[in-house]
Amino acid sequence: MRLIDKYQPRKLSDLVGQESALKEVLAWLAKPGNKGLLAYGPPGTGKTATAHALAIEKGLEVVEMNASDFRDEESIRGRLVNASVQASLFATGKLILVDEVDGLAGRTDSGAANAIIELIQTSRYPVFLTCNDNWATSVRSLKPYVKEVEFKRPRTDVSARFLKDVADAEGLNIRQEAVLQIALQKDLRSALLDLEALASTPNAGIAELESLGYRNRDKSVFEALRDIFKARTWQHARGALEGLNMDIKDLVLWLDENMMREYEGDTLARGFDALSRADVFMGRIKRRQDWSLLKYTIDLSTIGVAIAKAGATGEGVRQGFISYRPSKYLQTMTYSRNKRLVLNGLLKKIAGHAHTSTRTAWSYMPVLKGMASQGIRPFDLSESELQLLKEG
Repeated sequence: MRLIDKYQPRKLSDLVGQESALKEVLAWLAKPGNKGLLAYGPPGTGKTATAHALAIEKGLEVVEMNASDFRDEESIRGRLVNASVQASLFATGKLILVDEVDGLAGRTDSGAANAIIELIQTSRYPVFLTCNDNWATSVRSLKPYVKEVEFKRPRTDVSARFLKDVADAEGLNIRQEAVLQIALQKDLRSALLDLEALASTPNAGIAELESLGYRNRDKSVFEALRDIFKARTWQHARGALEGLNMDIKDLVLWLDENMMREYEGDTLARGFDALSRADVFMGRIKRRQDWSLLKYTIDLSTIGVAIAKAGATGEGVRQGFISYRPSKYLQTMTYSRNKRLVLNGLLKKIAGHAHTSTRTAWSYMPVLKGMASQGIRPFDLSESELQLLKEG
């Protein structure tokens, strides 16, 4: 079992570093006052996990939907408003969970916010909303109808203690400095993935973390790849892009480069099938300039790749530490682009000394190449310019 699944909070006391927020949640549940609760804060702080742990402890049935799935007012009424006035199937009571309400964006969702307000006002059961940004345009209209509770990043020492306890419980031989470095991450889910990635490396330390692409910064592509390949639910896979500053078309190339390092057999085939479909939609976006198709590219390259593991046994998913590699295509393109920049700079330098145009400067290249091959450095050329001349 993956660590993120094994250590998924199942009771409120399992939540790490959220004591203050949990007190407010319990006070709200004891006296909801016809208001919903809006749990807000960065990804990975336990907002959704709190709702599920609360339901388990109080014996409530969870009725859940992700707000990004709402396209109009009718979709909410059909899915949630009706459920909010019907008796629980097991007569235990309900908790209505609407995840990521800041995902309500655009004119087509204007009615969705109204439907959520109606849900809060008419529901027989408590309504628990989550979002990352409580000042998003789509969230502001909900504020008068909710109690807002902030979920903050746990302190580093609290996260480190939790990760050390997990490492000890799992018998993982990971050095303390590596645990502390992982604890600096903003997201405990990603921290558990890093911890698991190091599990097969005896006495793992900072050097091994560097090979994971770790830095104290926004999410790297290495972390996003791990979140996608290791995800066990579609929600975890969808959240892999949070904090990642990369164009989706580049991420697809990274996935293409590293898929065979994670998957094999039928799982690999399903993963590449999802990735190829994502590429098809990217082509349609480019040809038609129809950016409404972008959601299909994103879902196929994250959720589609992750659920390729569905039903797969051990032979379809490689075990142990996986070191990811940059996309060879992107590396080639970057090298070519850098080479063009050096060449343009060299031609301008030649043109300046020869008092000619950059086009005419090309005719001097064979002479300069001969000089460079004999160790002569004309015009105080840089090392990269000399290397370019030697390569021809």
